[in-house]
Amino acid sequence: MLSKKFKFIFYDYETSGINPSLDKPLQFSCTITDYNFNILSKNICFFCTLPLDYLPNINSILINKIAPNSERKKNSLNEYYFSKNIYNIFSKKNLCIVGYNNLHFDDEFTRNIFYRNFLDPYSWHYKNNNSRLDVLTILRAYYSFRPDNIKWPKNIKNDLVSFKLSDFTRINNIFHNKPHDAVFDVLATISVIKFLKKKNSKLFNYIFKNRFKKNVLKIIYKNINKPIFYSSNIFGIKRFNLSTVFFLFIHPKNFNIAIMFDLSKSLKVFFYYFNKEYETNMNNISIQSLFHLGIIFIHLNKCPILAPISVARRIDFNRIRVNFKKNTRRILYIKKNWDIFLKLKKFFLFIYEYKIETSNVDLKIYNNFIDYHDKKLLSLIHNTQPNCFNKLNLNFNDNRMKELLFRLKARNFPSLLNKIEKKKWKKHCLKYFNISKINKYKFDLKNMLIKNKKNYEKVFLLKQTCIYLKNIISLIIKY
Repeated sequence: MLSKKFKFIFYDYETSGINPSLDKPLQFSCTITDYNFNILSKNICFFCTLPLDYLPNINSILINKIAPNSERKKNSLNEYYFSKNIYNIFSKKNLCIVGYNNLHFDDEFTRNIFYRNFLDPYSWHYKNNNSRLDVLTILRAYYSFRPDNIKWPKNIKNDLVSFKLSDFTRINNIFHNKPHDAVFDVLATISVIKFLKKKNSKLFNYIFKNRFKKNVLKIIYKNINKPIFYSSNIFGIKRFNLSTVFFLFIHPKNFNIAIMFDLSKSLKVFFYYFNKEYETNMNNISIQSLFHLGIIFIHLNKCPILAPISVARRIDFNRIRVNFKKNTRRILYIKKNWDIFLKLKKFFLFIYEYKIETSNVDLKIYNNFIDYHDKKLLSLIHNTQPNCFNKLNLNFNDNRMKELLFRLKARNFPSLLNKIEKKKWKKHCLKYFNISKINKYKFDLKNMLIKNKKNYEKVFLLKQTCIYLKNIISLIIKY
């Protein structure tokens, strides 16, 4: 039974690019609903100003139609206050946090803005009885398991099913005004999940129940030594985003990853490659090659959709084209050659690393977890007024934190910088705005203006971006 206090919170970003570590959020919107997706609150929406050491992606500006000089928005905040507002919203109890492609996009932006602004990047989606779901993943699962009585839009370019939010809403007559505006995308996402639940409440309830890692593990262990269905875009639309997989083991370094084998792949080819490289030089084994040959990482904390073979109905067999007899033979072959998978486990124990070797601290979110001592200092920072930051005595254990604090102040509260820090910040900005980068950006802007000269709205956005570029360079020079 769900608590009466349980709520869904649907959210969306519009961003200045697609890299969650390097690109920036421009707009945030969220709406709260009950379990039946009845809206309980007015939509919350606010904007984020861009920092001095950054240029937005031109195509992103044209898509979301938010000019980079977003200071003109009345409810525009610097990234420190922007992220703090979102953190306070997401930290309430009994929330299921939902978006459209949020697991791989919006949630990654959330983690990165929290990391850059000294907020816990992870606890918001699991503490306080909180959880998360992704409507895009759910939509793909409906296409995998129960596509009946739903209209599936086609991509004009390749005649394959399109999972774009705007395409799905259009063909199913779901109201979706202004795609790529966070407010309207949130409302459309609520309508889509409401539509799917109405079409097949049993499948929705199954997915909803198994959004927790512990429940995903129950499915795996209940079906140990058996094939399991896995619905994921990695298998492609032609295969209905579906394959049967076999559980091998939990990753020896990252307990949030279950390592599986895709039973549609040839075990002989996998064994030949892995054995040959393992015996020659283990360091030469390519992770990407292993993935290509059948090894699958299932992230247990990202709501993967797994299901027992029994969910397949008789009418599904021809559609999904799974060879159950071949699956049985391959599972027996895996068991006979289990020593190879013991070597594979050893390989992941000693070889697989998550650290990114770079001098850019913005890219180091996944290098380490923040320890207890430093988390206390992060709380201290957020309980202190920004104009008193320089009075704090902060002895971090984590080498990333000192540089992050410098960037936090420089990007959000530049008046706090002393003379030495101002010189360092100017040097950093000039390195980012090197001559070749500025010239290329100007060249791209000019070409886009020519290409879109008959589109008044796009010309306006591009001219605003030109003004923004000129102003930001002027500010750096004067610094």
